[in-house]
Amino acid sequence: MTMPSDGKRRVAAVRRFNRFYTRQIGVLRKTYLDSPYSLAEARVLYEIGSSVAPTASAIGRTLDLDAGYLSRVLRNFEKRGLIQRRVSPSDARQSHLALSARGRKSFTPLDRRSQRDTQAMLRGLAPAEQVQLIAAMNTIETLLGGEAAPPPVPARRYRLRAPVPGAAGSSNATASFTRRNMDGRARSRACARKSSPTSPTATIPSASAAGSPNWTARTSPPSCW
Repeated sequence: MTMPSDGKRRVAAVRRFNRFYTRQIGVLRKTYLDSPYSLAEARVLYEIGSSVAPTASAIGRTLDLDAGYLSRVLRNFEKRGLIQRRVSPSDARQSHLALSARGRKSFTPLDRRSQRDTQAMLRGLAPAEQVQLIAAMNTIETLLGGEAAPPPVPARRYRLRAPVPGAAGSSNATASFTRRNMDGRARSRACARKSSPTSPTATIPSASAAGSPNWTARTSPPSCW
């Protein structure tokens, strides 16, 4: 059956992206991240180092590796002293794997290099482009059946506005606030009496007076109001 032209274009687009990204992250090189390991070996090391006592079968399922190939990789790791096996107490046919001290010494710089290279790739993008890239990666992972990581929490953004008359805590702004919420005259007299018992005509100090509170910077008006 002949594939429709739209289907051919989509297949070509997916293959083009695969070629681009495998080159982008350097998996076509003989070794991965300038280490003595291939990409598959590095991934096996990562699964052992980042999981809690995984079994060979669990790693095989996670990475979709052939059981025979994975067995050879693990035997090679054992010969090099990179991993340790411990027979499962619940199933003698299974062994739990862990990195040895030598294995941890090999894994740590490999993990650091991967972190460094990823950071370098992201630094070439603006923050908005980084968010766009991560969202696209999550979409690919979700659509193809993986478990996408939760999206990063967006940074808070603030908008600075030009100052307007009366917005700096002036008597006019205070009076405007008062008129909108209560009987301004009666409340002003009450506040004046509290602040200056001997002067019934005392007024609220303006924002320009030394030591006066900046009421506009508060989330609620002073208790007098």
